[in-house]
Amino acid sequence: MNNKNILILEDNEDFRSSLAIEFEEKGLNVFALENSDKISRINNFIDYAIIDLRLKNENGIDAIELLQDLNPSCKIVMLTGYP
Repeated sequence: MNNKNILILEDNEDFRSSLAIEFEEKGLNVFALENSDKISRINNFIDYAIIDLRLKNENGIDAIELLQDLNPSCKIVMLTGYP
């Protein structure tokens, strides 16, 4: 088992679920969230994060800054569906 943890912060439920399935199949433990409210509860456990730039009620950059403040060793990928 991989024992690595990944956070998926994505407001689109279908895309979030698809990503979660893919990473679970690769052996990662997945934390899939719609918003950043619970990041502070899981931050020490996150090795990697995929964060949407444009979330419904918040800015993905703010979520990235929060995660980096809480867990500087986390590797983060930012994505967006907007041009």
